[in-house]
Amino acid sequence: EAMAGALLLGGPVRTQLRQLADAYTLLAFMRETPDVQRAVSHFFSRGNLVFDTTALLPCFGETLLNAEDQSYTNLIRGALAAGMMLQVTPGVCNEIYSHFKRAVTCSRVGDGWEGPIPLVYADWLGYGGSGSFAAFAERFVGDGEEDVQFFLETALGFRIVELEEAASEIEDDVRF
Repeated sequence: EAMAGALLLGGPVRTQLRQLADAYTLLAFMRETPDVQRAVSHFFSRGNLVFDTTALLPCFGETLLNAEDQSYTNLIRGALAAGMMLQVTPGVCNEIYSHFKRAVTCSRVGDGWEGPIPLVYADWLGYGGSGSFAAFAERFVGDGEEDVQFFLETALGFRIVELEEAASEIEDDVRF
């Protein structure tokens, strides 16, 4: 009952318990794996991750946060540091660009907006974005999709790939 009550309380108690659980998991992993760095490299360094729009949108709002509070972005940084190749298609960049345009429109319409609030705008509001949302969006989509690509490449380490090009490198048996 005490444990259930502590978990329901949330806040610092829950944070402390999660950190302890993570520490024990890591300790167990380290005890079972003599060469941890080699094992992590073996499991993750050969990975190619192709991200979609949904997985990337939170990273834009997180630019308003301190680096240690950027949970999505830090997962991406960790994957990159582990040797994984992070990829995104031009189509995803187009979707992100369109999402930003819709979010800017939503910010201008205000209470008259019908439908769900676009995620990037909702994150900006939730993270205490100040000033104009359009000015915030301009940082990422100022000159179009190229700016989205530039952010993904330079800030997050993504490589832009065409699906047809990548698919042609895979054996037909595997691809089909």
